[in-house]
Amino acid sequence: LKQVEVNFSTAPLSRECVMMLCSWSLACLLILNVVITAVHAYPNWVKCYVDLDSSEAMMGSVIIDYEEADEKLHLEVKAIGDSQWTSGDLYQLKSRPSELKIRLAISESFEEEFYDTTTMFAMEVTEGAKFAKGICDGRRASGRDAKAELTLKIDESAISPIYVWAGWAQGYEPVKLTAKFQLRPEPTTETAEL
Repeated sequence: LKQVEVNFSTAPLSRECVMMLCSWSLACLLILNVVITAVHAYPNWVKCYVDLDSSEAMMGSVIIDYEEADEKLHLEVKAIGDSQWTSGDLYQLKSRPSELKIRLAISESFEEEFYDTTTMFAMEVTEGAKFAKGICDGRRASGRDAKAELTLKIDESAISPIYVWAGWAQGYEPVKLTAKFQLRPEPTTETAEL
């Protein structure tokens, strides 16, 4: 047997070898791009300039509106210090300034399956309230646990109805929206006289 020493620093690469390296490099870049795009768009990572509505895309899919979602979640709230959660679509604020706890409300039929899967969400609120640990000037907050409770602070001067909703996803499924929950401020003596 004859030993052959090859010096790779000076040996030219064959055309086939160069083509194969280019193909693999391109494939790796494409896979990396898809992974980064998908991971970047979890509901709790949404940037402030992205609207939390069905006109946007997250995780490679268009956000699914509440009416079109197969699993329909809604929100429930309670005043700080209360033990009773209120669900539905309307909550009458009883005092000002108000602080509320707000969370995803899971139906009993969906509960076991829901809590067995990683669920992430982002909530958004209209003018008149801010999340205690929110981003985007307090209008958005998020959670990485379906049981997470967020604190919402209602502005003392709020007179118009305030709406809160969430976008949520399990694993790599498309993001789905909850129904909008209305917080209705009780009229103050100044607004009642108008």
